[in-house]
Formats: sequence, C-alpha cells, structure tokens
Amino acid sequence: VELANSALRLVFGEADVGFACIGIENLLGERRRFVQPRTGLAGLWSLVFKAPSADDGQAESVVVNNRTEAKKVFVKRSKNRLQFFWQGIDLPGEQAVLDVVAEVALNKGSGASEWRLKAHNRSKRFGLESSVYPELGAVVPNGVGDVLLPTGNWGGFLMRQHKGSYKA
Repeated sequence: VELANSALRLVFGEADVGFACIGIENLLGERRRFVQPRTGLAGLWSLVFKAPSADDGQAESVVVNNRTEAKKVFVKRSKNRLQFFWQGIDLPGEQAVLDVVAEVALNKGSGASEWRLKAHNRSKRFGLESSVYPELGAVVPNGVGDVLLPTGNWGGFLMRQHKGSYKA
C-alpha cells in the first residue's frame, strides 16, 4: 500500500503486519529512503489505556497498537488519502470496545504529509492515557544522525551523531 506525490513516497505493509509504515522516501534530490522498519516496533500507531486503581492501589494498563487483533482490519484509498481501519478491538474483560482509524494524506506537488489518528473507545473501564502516531521506525542508523532534544520553551540540546539514549 503506498501514497506518493512529487516530493514523498510513503509505503505501508499489508493488513497482516498492521499496515506498518515500512518506508518513507524523499523523491527530491537523491531519492533517499529515510524511514526503515525497526524490530519490536508496531510501526504505525500505539495507544496506552489505563483503568482506575484496583483495591491494591495498582492501576491496570494495556497497550494496543496497529498489530493488535481486531474483528475487522482494512484500508480505504481516496485520491490523496489512505484510511486504515481497525474495528472491534478487545480490551481486558471487554469485547470489541475500541475502533481506530489512522489517516494519512499527501497533497499534490511537494506538499507535506498529514497524519491523523482517531480512537473511538466504548470501554466502561479503560480510558486513553497516551498515543503515538505516527510511530516510525529507524530514521537514520544509530550514530549517524544529529538529534535535537527539546527542553521546554527555550530550545534544546543538539546531540551530534547521537548513539545513546534521549536523556539530556
């Protein structure tokens, strides 16, 4: 499954891999692929749900992502847009209470891509705590790219050819 304009080519896997983003290619200049799959990463989106604290004071937490089993998984394509659907995702103790739609739009010409994630949660216990979208794999090999780590409203730290963690 792919989407392209004159500047970008976005490539996604099939439903059996949760439509993971397996590549983004810069079509300008050297036509370089700058996003690659990464082992252990769902590759498109990830959601964390939490339930209120139990009697022991421990809140129950569950992570779902684009590889989580759903009753129905499919993609719809329109002119410059892909919509990926996961319908009927189970949460612990509740069946088919979550639907997710991940949208990617790519305007004609050299316009930027637009990414939107929608979650319809019908759970009586779990609420959405956090989301990651897009959850992209390796952008550059470890130790090659420079990383700007934001630190509040006033800039950040530039880490040249970064190899380690992202702690300032």
